[in-house]
Parts: sequence; structure tokens; C-alpha cells
Amino acid sequence: MFARCVEQIYWANDLIIAWLREPGNADAKAVLLASHILTVQSIWIKRTLGQEYIPDAWRSHAVEAMPALNDANRKGFLELLALDATQEITYTMLDGKTVRVSRIDDILMHVLTHGFHHAGQMAANATARGLKFPGTAFIQFARS
Repeated sequence: MFARCVEQIYWANDLIIAWLREPGNADAKAVLLASHILTVQSIWIKRTLGQEYIPDAWRSHAVEAMPALNDANRKGFLELLALDATQEITYTMLDGKTVRVSRIDDILMHVLTHGFHHAGQMAANATARGLKFPGTAFIQFARS
């Protein structure tokens, strides 16, 4: 099931990036939220794989750089899927102080729902601006 979720994350990110590339869509809030989604995915992947990462979840990326980030995240998620999903990992939170232990499958579920949350914020922002945001729900992915 998580393999399908990873593909849905990649698909949804790709739709969001394509939407941001359309004239008039990439306001500062939308770019920041899309950047945040991609950055947090990268942080969790690297954290889970024991790799170094920049502990700044709110750094903004140029829209032109987002496809490469999405591709790198997909590759990282595929590496995570090869691990034992029940394996617990120890990591440091972004505040640098608190050490936590979580299962890999719980981390994957968190990253999936985190992206949905912020995509919903982007959709609300787009609607308030009179724009149509792409549907990124899992069922839309499953039907595509």
C-alpha cells in the first residue's frame, strides 16, 4: 500500500508544480507551501535514512527547482520502501533538542498526511484568489 502512496505523493507534487508554472498561480504563499511540502518530505527521508539534512522546513525553493526535488524525494521514498516498515528509528527534531523514536511506516503516514494538509491550504488560497487548484486526493490519483 505504501508503494501506491509514494506514487500518489509524487503525482500530487507534480500536479502542484505544474499548476505553479501556470501564469498568475505562483504567489509567495503557494510557492512557500509547495516548497514546505517538498522540503519536509526530503527532511523525513534523509532523517530516516540517517543522512545529513538542513533543518529548515520553511525554506523557499524556486518553482524551476521543484521538479528535481520531487524526483529526488521519489527516489528517497523508494529507498525507504525497501526497509522494514516496522523498524524504529531514533532522530532529532528540528529544534535540535528532542530525540524521538518512530516506526518507518508511521513516518511515511505522517509525510503523506502532512502533504495533504498543506495541499488543502494551497487549494483554499487558490480559491480565495479566484483560481482553480488541481485535485490531488488519493482517489483522483487512483482514477487517473
